[in-house]
Amino acid sequence: MAVSKRHTVRELETHVTPISSFKDIEQLIPLVPLLVAITGRVWCKEPVPCALSDQQGAIVELREEKKTESRASDVWLSGTEPLRTVVREKPWAIVQPADAVFGQQGAMAEDLVMVPVLDGSHARGSYFVKSGEIFHPVEESIMQHVVAHVSGHRSLGTRQVERVLPTGQLVTAVGELCRVVDDPKYFEGAIRGGDGNMIALKAPSRNKKMFILSSSSFPDIIDVYRGAAASTRTASLYFIAAGSTMLLVTCYRRCRKMLHERAFVKRFREALKEKKKKRAHVSEETQSPNDAEEEDATSMAGVCVICLDKRCTLAYAGCGHLCVCPGCSTRGSARTMCPVCRTRGKPIVIYSVS
Repeated sequence: MAVSKRHTVRELETHVTPISSFKDIEQLIPLVPLLVAITGRVWCKEPVPCALSDQQGAIVELREEKKTESRASDVWLSGTEPLRTVVREKPWAIVQPADAVFGQQGAMAEDLVMVPVLDGSHARGSYFVKSGEIFHPVEESIMQHVVAHVSGHRSLGTRQVERVLPTGQLVTAVGELCRVVDDPKYFEGAIRGGDGNMIALKAPSRNKKMFILSSSSFPDIIDVYRGAAASTRTASLYFIAAGSTMLLVTCYRRCRKMLHERAFVKRFREALKEKKKKRAHVSEETQSPNDAEEEDATSMAGVCVICLDKRCTLAYAGCGHLCVCPGCSTRGSARTMCPVCRTRGKPIVIYSVS
């Protein structure tokens, strides 16, 4: 995401040509297709009327969503579910000068110059104006209310939000200039090349994200994308640092556990050798070799794994290991953690009947 936003900022700064006057476009016709940024007012010969207000514009968007509530414990949380979006658009253009005034039916002065915009509803940016909003509540019966309360989910109603790109609004458009075959009577003030084709603005063929409409100026658009890129980069660096820290902590814990297990095995083997040395003086006449080995294994199986001396009489509730004596069970981490498998749990005294 951060790379995409930085790429957009780089594209805006290096590849987009800002045009202050539409009359300069005639000199750029040989370079078409060309990425440009133009500023002017919205003009539409047959504007679209709004359904929720008396406004009209070149593009009208009606979004319908469902308002719901879901219960979490004893709190009801509200949410929205999109249902449908209807977009109506008529052929429109951006005209200069920016302080132009034109009639209600799309009439315009002869000295105005226009650049038609193709499929402006697909552009990115903040160019819509909220024209109306209406909420239709749901009338539910007592049975439906009880069912919603038991299931923990209920519908409040539907909300309709209408947004419009009004005629006469000052906008900045970033897109690609192209040649289009059209009806000369509709866009009378459009710029045309030597072949008679109209020069219009559309989404770039290589990068659709560079098609931008905004009520802000071109430098402000660059600043907005630059700020978004910086914020996204900071967030990505934070997540990278957090992920790296978690990996290091996990590796440290695993290495520490492995070293602890190795040290335990080493201590156990050394203690086993010491036991065998102490019992080496036992006479072979009074005890056979097999009985001596069985006695060693039995005695070591019941020896505390910490002191390797006293008999273990406590087991851990979490894992069931019988591995510590009463004295060692109160030392260090052995009070809450098994020294064999590191499972958390309290030691419990095991009584045996011999």
